[in-house]
Amino acid sequence: MEEFIERTSLGVRYSLYIHSVRCFFVFYILVGLPNGFQVRFLPIYFRTHGMSLAEVGMYRLLVLPWLLKGMWTAYIGRNTDVRVWLKTSLFLLVLLCLGAAQFPPTATLPVVIVLFLFNLITSVQDTAVDTLILDAFTPSQMLMGNVAQAVGERVGSVISGGIFSWYIGLLTWSSVFYIMAAMYFFGFMISHLLLPDWNTAQAGNPDLMQVESTTGRAPSNTVSHSTSNAQSRPSLSDSAKRFYNHASIWMLVFVLFYKIGEVGVLNLYPLFLVDQGIKASEIGLWMGIIGQAVAVIGSTATAFFRFRRDLCD
Repeated sequence: MEEFIERTSLGVRYSLYIHSVRCFFVFYILVGLPNGFQVRFLPIYFRTHGMSLAEVGMYRLLVLPWLLKGMWTAYIGRNTDVRVWLKTSLFLLVLLCLGAAQFPPTATLPVVIVLFLFNLITSVQDTAVDTLILDAFTPSQMLMGNVAQAVGERVGSVISGGIFSWYIGLLTWSSVFYIMAAMYFFGFMISHLLLPDWNTAQAGNPDLMQVESTTGRAPSNTVSHSTSNAQSRPSLSDSAKRFYNHASIWMLVFVLFYKIGEVGVLNLYPLFLVDQGIKASEIGLWMGIIGQAVAVIGSTATAFFRFRRDLCD
């Protein structure tokens, strides 16, 4: 009897785990939308519609809210229900995209306000998803969470940066925002109806409760780990002390210069190709779809080999 109950609880935990991975895969697709939209689609769209390089660069300043992501992380992860932040940010993005579709791209002030709010809300959404995934998975289960993150963000970037750019001649400004509004609404419905509640699932699951009462121990799973994850998060001062050492400083410098170079190339190279007379649809196909597809393959292969190495260890 005890063995049967244990097997049943394992099945319940596995089902919850797989369901959580699927939900986070969708959320990270939505997290990847702003990257492809602003790094690939918007610069090409603005440039092909006669905007100068200086003006395109000025629009890139509207991503400054992402620099405040550390502040959102410190506040969201400690003082409020992360689910509320996720649902609210997704709902606001639906409204914002619907509102943005009502203005032409030539309306400078409304476009600036929309893009600034878009970056502000998406940075909060990204923080909420990253915080929530720590509550969902144990360290041993985090590998699949990382796969959902890496692949999901790439897929979102392919959609907004590749497919949108590929069909740039067919899609209007309004249709792009309507599509994104529909995607964010889909994510909102998942967060509202399908996202598991790991903090209460164990208390409300008779199989898990019976395992604990029969065997005298609580099953080690995703549900019971969520509270410990939240409690074990280091404070800002502890994180700063860990980061402030010789190795971390050099790693920070390396990553900083690497990302500066990467972002610079990703921003300027498509505009260079546009100025050379290459069609925007071709740029979207090669850089937005094929290039990102290769990145997805690389991320998946890395996770696969890491999983095999963990099994061997």
